[in-house]
Parts: sequence; C-alpha cells; structure tokens
Amino acid sequence: MIVGYDGQRYTGYNVAPGKEFAGAVMARLNDHHDKYDAGAEMKRWHGLTTLLSPGFSGIGPSDRQDDGYSKGELDAGAIIESLHRSGGVIDESIKIITHSMGGAFGKGYVKAILGYAKENKIAGVKIAFEADFAPFQPGDQSAVSGISTLQFSNDHDGAANSWINPFKATTGAKVMTNDNKNKGHSIFDFLDKIKYLPAGN
Repeated sequence: MIVGYDGQRYTGYNVAPGKEFAGAVMARLNDHHDKYDAGAEMKRWHGLTTLLSPGFSGIGPSDRQDDGYSKGELDAGAIIESLHRSGGVIDESIKIITHSMGGAFGKGYVKAILGYAKENKIAGVKIAFEADFAPFQPGDQSAVSGISTLQFSNDHDGAANSWINPFKATTGAKVMTNDNKNKGHSIFDFLDKIKYLPAGN
C-alpha cells in the first residue's frame, strides 16, 4: 500500500520511463498487490495554516493520524479479506509506503488494520514494515509499537526540512538521510533509496 497524494503521482503518470516509483517499490518487494490512499486530502485541510500553526489549524500530525485511523477502519475488512492465503492461512504481509503528509496518516492506518484484526480474532495479519519517504513533521510522530519503521529524508528538502519545519527524526524509526543538494521533496528523489527496503514476499 502507498499512502501519499494520489496514485498518479507514484505510478508514472507523465513520468519518464524508468522513473516510476511505485513499480520500482513493488519489484523490490516482489509484491504487486497495491492500494493507494491520499494522506493529505483531509476534511480539515486549510492550506498554509498547517505550516504556520499545525496545532491550531486542526491538521497537525495527530489529526492526520486520526484521519488515517478512520480510513483504516473503513478499509481494514476488505484489505484483510484480499490477502493471499494457503490452506486458509494468511501468508501475505502488508507493507506501508508513505510520502510527505502520508507518514502520519499511515501510522493511523496501521493501527486501524491491526485493531480490526485483533477485534475480529483474525490470525496471521502482519504489517511487515512502514517506510516513510520525506515525512512531514516527523519529529511529532512515533513509530507504531512493534512495527519496523524506516524514515528516508533529504537534507535539502525545502518542504519537509525548512526553517519552518526543521529536520527531526520519527521516534522509534530507523533514519536514513542524504545531503545531496540536488535531492528534494519529490518522491522521485528517493528512487535510489528503494534498494534499502526489506525484500518482501
């Protein structure tokens, strides 16, 4: 699953051949069972206000996580039902890939899926990992307990790492940064980091 702005942003729409992010991720994970969600298109969106006063605007990281949880509650049943099974036993793991504001949204989504599985006593539901690319306001977020979380950030990301929003690490995440001045906030600036994702099944 990829959480970000929209599927087209990641699947290569108007992107040069070989620069498609989602396809490269799925190839690395050997998993082509994908789903996309918009982690920034929320009912509380008020534009620039989120940069200037995220707590006051109502769309800070905790709000985006709440939105992710709400959406995860709606999707959890269908997602779990769609997982591959052998002999009735789930043998496909879930991987969460996020970009920018999708980071906080993804954490809420993970909690909702795990909560649904526990509440309905569904065995075998596993979140293999969450990988956050250029997460927005990562210092105000924490990895979901028990979930391996990776943070990929660029030092010269003018959106996620700026004087308004200086770089910080997500609590409990393994962080990888890049000081290349030509690497910014675009998901395509992280194509060379896909190789660091755990090989999936």
